[in-house]
Amino acid sequence: MVRIIPFEFDDSTKSEAEKILYSAILKSFDNNWIIFHSYSLEDKNKEQKLIDAEIDFLFLNKELGILIMEVKGGQIKYKDGIWYQNNIEIKDPYKQALSNKYAVKNLLTKYFNSEPPIAIGHCVCFPDTFEDVSFMGHKEITITGTSINYLFESVTSIMRKQKKPGYEIDKILFHTIEKALIPVLEYGISLTDKFAQEDRKVFRLTDRQCELLSFISEHKKALIKGCAGSGKTIMAVKKAKYLAAEGKQVLLLCYNQLLSERLAFETKDHHNIRSTTYHNLCVSELESSGIEIEPASDSLKNYFQKEVPQKFLELIAEKPLKSDAIIVDEGQDFLEDYWYTINELVDKEGYYYIFYDPDQNIFKSELKLPNLGNPFVLNKNCRNTRKIFNKLKEIINSEICIDLEAPEGEDVFIFQLHDENQIRNKLSQIFHDLTTNKGIKENQIVVLGTHQLCHTSIGDNVNVGKFIIKENGPSGQNIIPYYSCMKYKGLESDVVILLDYHDDRWETPSTKYTGISRARHLLYILSKKEDAS
Repeated sequence: MVRIIPFEFDDSTKSEAEKILYSAILKSFDNNWIIFHSYSLEDKNKEQKLIDAEIDFLFLNKELGILIMEVKGGQIKYKDGIWYQNNIEIKDPYKQALSNKYAVKNLLTKYFNSEPPIAIGHCVCFPDTFEDVSFMGHKEITITGTSINYLFESVTSIMRKQKKPGYEIDKILFHTIEKALIPVLEYGISLTDKFAQEDRKVFRLTDRQCELLSFISEHKKALIKGCAGSGKTIMAVKKAKYLAAEGKQVLLLCYNQLLSERLAFETKDHHNIRSTTYHNLCVSELESSGIEIEPASDSLKNYFQKEVPQKFLELIAEKPLKSDAIIVDEGQDFLEDYWYTINELVDKEGYYYIFYDPDQNIFKSELKLPNLGNPFVLNKNCRNTRKIFNKLKEIINSEICIDLEAPEGEDVFIFQLHDENQIRNKLSQIFHDLTTNKGIKENQIVVLGTHQLCHTSIGDNVNVGKFIIKENGPSGQNIIPYYSCMKYKGLESDVVILLDYHDDRWETPSTKYTGISRARHLLYILSKKEDAS
C-alpha cells in the first residue's frame, strides 16, 4: 500500500477536490510511492524574497522522481488572461505549480549543497472539469476529471516525460531525499485525557520520529526505546493503522486498562485492529475455549503473573493463535512470562514492534524484552513545557532532551502543607482557580496518587469545596477525576496534580518521573510539610 503522509485525511481541509484525489491515491498507488498531502514549506528565492509554498500533493518515487501537483476543484475558467474558480479570480494554477516545484528544488539544493540528484516535475489537476481542453498549451501536464479513474497512469505518464535522461538513484540516496522532504508537521493523534470526545490535532514530529517512521517501514521487527513524551504511543497507533490499511490483522497490546481503552478509541474505525490489555487477551481467549481459572483470594499477584500466562501458553500450544502484526506499547510493564506467549502469537512472516521506556518501570520488574535487535532510540520530549521538563531532569539521569520549540510554561507549583485538611483546602482552591479564573475545563485536569482514593488525604469524603473527586473518572461539571499513577501510565493531561507527594510510594525515581511527565502544561505537587522534598 502507498505510504501517504498524513495517513488520515484532515477533516478540516475544505477542498472536496483534494478529498477526491486523496481517495483515488489510496486506491491506485502501491508501496513504491511516498505521497505528501498539504505539504508546507517556507523558502527564499534568488532575490531573497520569502516563498510560502503550499503544495496540494507531492509524489515521490525512486524510479520516476518527484511530481508537484496543484489541485483546483469546482468550475474552472480562463478568460482574458485571468483564471477563475467558481467565478472567483484566482492565481494562475500552472504558475503556482511551477513556483512550488522550484521551492522544493531549492530545498533539496540546500540540503545536498548541489543540484538535486532527482527529477522534479509539476502538473495541475482539475477533478471537476471534464472537457477535453488544452489549457493554454499545458495539456501534457493537466489531469482532468475524465482521468481520475486512471490517476496512477496519468501521474506516471507525466513523470516519465519529465524524467532526466540516464536518471538513476540508489536506495541510500533515495532515503536521504525522503528524509529531506519529510515535513516537520504531520497530522497525528493526541492522546490527551479528554474523555468522551475525539481530540485530534497537529502533532509535531521530530527528525528522529520521522526517521522512525522510515525505519520501521523497512524492518518487520524492532524495539523502540523512548523517553516519556517522545511520542511512543502515537507512533504505535500510526504503525497499527498503516498495517491495518494493508489488510493485516493487527494486535495492539498494552498493560493498563485505561490506556487500552484510549487505544481502542483511536483505532475504532479499523475493524482489523484489536486493541486490548495483555491479561484481557489471555482471559478472553481462555474463556472462548471453555477454560476458566479462578484466582485464589489470597494470591491475585500469582494469578496474573503466573497462572494466566501459563494457561494461555498451554492453550496456544494446542490451538495456535497468530496475528499478522503485534505492536506492544509500554513494554517495560511486561514480565518475562508474558513475552513467551506474545512471541508465539506473531506469525512467522509477521510484524513485531515493542515500544518501551525503562525509566517508567514503576513495577520494578526485571526488564527482559524479546531480542529484536538494537533498539531505535527516541530521546526527545515533545510533551512537556520546559519548566516541567526541568523537574523531570532532577529525577532521571537518562540522556533525554526537550524539543527546541517547547514553550517555557508556568512554574511547577509545590505546596508543602501541614495536614490532610490543608491539602483538601488547597485542592479546592486549585480547582476553583483553574476552572473559574484560568478557563480550564474539568476534563483537562487529573489528580494522581499512589493509592486508592480512600487511602489518600481525601479519604472517604470525596467532596472538596464545590467539587467532587471521582476515582477512575470520568470528569464532569465540577467533577475532577482521580487515578493512581500506575493506572494512568501512558496517558497525559493538560493539568496534573500529584497528591500526597510525601507518601513512600512516590520515593522511587521511576514513579516520580512517570507522574510528573503526565503533565503537558501545568503541574501541581501537594505534600505534607514535614516530609516534602
